Amino acid sequence: MGTTKKTRKKYHKPKQSAWNPDRPMYRTPWKVDAVFAPIYKFVRELMSTGNVDEDVATGQTVFSDPHTGNTYALTPALRGLLEMMELHAKRKGTQIATAGLNSLVSILDNGGFASESVMKKCITELENLEQMALKMTAGEAEDALKTVQIQIALEEAKAP
Repeated sequence: MGTTKKTRKKYHKPKQSAWNPDRPMYRTPWKVDAVFAPIYKFVRELMSTGNVDEDVATGQTVFSDPHTGNTYALTPALRGLLEMMELHAKRKGTQIATAGLNSLVSILDNGGFASESVMKKCITELENLEQMALKMTAGEAEDALKTVQIQIALEEAKAP
């Protein structure tokens, strides 16, 4: 009579992490949408009603994030996004148009009035930036974001 063979334990391979720096952002469009949707909403609301939300305590223009329900200062967020996308474009050797969005930031900082042509230019530039963001990889996006965050922290540390 033959003896029965003991079954070997089956060891499972560890699951791979969901983080893949080579994954293109178009495979996770909700992440890109989470960045651009609140800004689109703000610009469209500004175009249609001409009103902006302001923080009573600081007097800064704010926007609300529909995903979290929090409000954030618009001009620093928009400046950071523009710096990040300009840095990415510089690294890729491409040109991007951000004159309309930069003028919107300066208008909001100075309390001026944005014309309809500036607002249409902002929408077009936002669409172009979103398409560029969808072509980025997750690693490129994270690297550009961290670089801009470090630059901002260094600027804040230098300021008295």
